[in-house]
Amino acid sequence: CTDWVQCSVSFNARAGTLRGMHWQAAPHGEVKLVRCTAGAAYDVVADMRPDSPTYRKWVAVELTAGNRRAVYIPEGCAHGFQTLVDGTELSYQ
Repeated sequence: CTDWVQCSVSFNARAGTLRGMHWQAAPHGEVKLVRCTAGAAYDVVADMRPDSPTYRKWVAVELTAGNRRAVYIPEGCAHGFQTLVDGTELSYQ
């Protein structure tokens, strides 16, 4: 069971907006679920957990309102994105 500690919206007026890699360090780590509700973004997740077998590895996915994909970000992983079109909105839980 995941206890969602926030529900946020990130609206970005211009294509090319970069929201850099960020995460919450222990003991304040958070799980996130991110979905694009308008526009499109190139979304990156990087594993920052030193004891993880995927430490410092990363994955990227294109999130768009049209493809309706969501990305799950485990606790201890960093997250960032760059908008691909004007008027991009991402929803976080």
